[in-house]
Amino acid sequence: MHTTELKDSRGRPVLVLNLIAPRSSSRGLPKYLAGESIAGQVALSLEQSEPVHSISLTLKGRVVSTYNEIGSCVFLQVTHELYRKQPTQSKLAGDHVWPFSFPFPTEVPIDGYGKCFLPQTFMERTTAVAVQYELVAHVNQGKLRAAKRVQTHVAYIPKTIADAPSPIRSCVYARGLPLPSPREDPRGWLTLEPAVVRGRLFEKRDVEVRFILSLASPLSYARGTVIPCHMTVQCFDEQALELLSKPKDLVVHLRRQITYVLSELSGSPTRPPPRPLIHDIAKAIWWPSSSGKHRHEYERRLDGEIHLGHELQPSSDFPHFRVKYGVVVIPAPPTGFKPEHKPPQVAQTVQIATWHAPGPLPRPTRPRQESAAPVDQTHIENNNDTLFDSLMTVFGSTRRRSTIL
Repeated sequence: MHTTELKDSRGRPVLVLNLIAPRSSSRGLPKYLAGESIAGQVALSLEQSEPVHSISLTLKGRVVSTYNEIGSCVFLQVTHELYRKQPTQSKLAGDHVWPFSFPFPTEVPIDGYGKCFLPQTFMERTTAVAVQYELVAHVNQGKLRAAKRVQTHVAYIPKTIADAPSPIRSCVYARGLPLPSPREDPRGWLTLEPAVVRGRLFEKRDVEVRFILSLASPLSYARGTVIPCHMTVQCFDEQALELLSKPKDLVVHLRRQITYVLSELSGSPTRPPPRPLIHDIAKAIWWPSSSGKHRHEYERRLDGEIHLGHELQPSSDFPHFRVKYGVVVIPAPPTGFKPEHKPPQVAQTVQIATWHAPGPLPRPTRPRQESAAPVDQTHIENNNDTLFDSLMTVFGSTRRRSTIL
């Protein structure tokens, strides 16, 4: 039971909102999953007779920002009336209780977009935007008396299900075996175009290195699980290949973009929208591939995975609050290698869901590494792009697949 009270000057509860919450969030808020009902009761205690015209319960959802100045946009407002005075009724006195139960809405109509699924509650200390849901109990006592009200924040979790893995990968998960490589399970992987880096090694000779990332397909993953990865590094210079294929030096990040709008979505905006909020929130870990020897002397193959936190914000296409994710290859030249130009970033959009697909649960191969601490942001600071150059083309076009030789 979660209780919020309005007390009088003597500390006596006058208006009480009790919620029968099935669970609590990490911040102690009553937490509801999509499809669950908000249930509880509103209690009113009056020592003397007072006029009470109506009592209502309102669920509000809004996007709140502290970008430049505090602003907000209410996208959900659903009111349920618990009590209304009848013409023959007089004032109320004593103790009264009104139980309630109604489903937490999962979608809301937005002008120009139709019905849209509600976004998950979002609150991060380092991010200047939040998605909040609030439950307000309101007692209307007429024009001559101030209304009584009590409110509490609640947390909402939508139900989005990750796509099922390939049949081969499902079988491997069930048996606890190592994942097959892209060559062994071509339907279970998407291989991106190479990130090609050209430069000079130890100021002596020119080399070219190709980083080819493969991601487990479908590109939809449940939080609390992992994103399986496979990397092929190719270079005809053996010394450069050994230098640039060390597991600890391969940089692949899960990058998140949040775009939010506080004004009306239709018509001419009164001010430019805030810049997207971009963060690298998880980093892949790597180890030598278990799929056997390298096929060629000029390549190295590595297996890897990105650990997804249990509280990771899911993908969202809500017009006022969009959350997108991409896996980014960020070639990081080691000491002794001087690239000709800034190394290119190759990226692929992915979906983060709140539920895993039916069947065996994808489990980490290596000890879990929760990304509680921010990943190094040096390669995205002062970035004026809406996400990053390589992902913008991906957002606007079909996926591009390469073939691992």
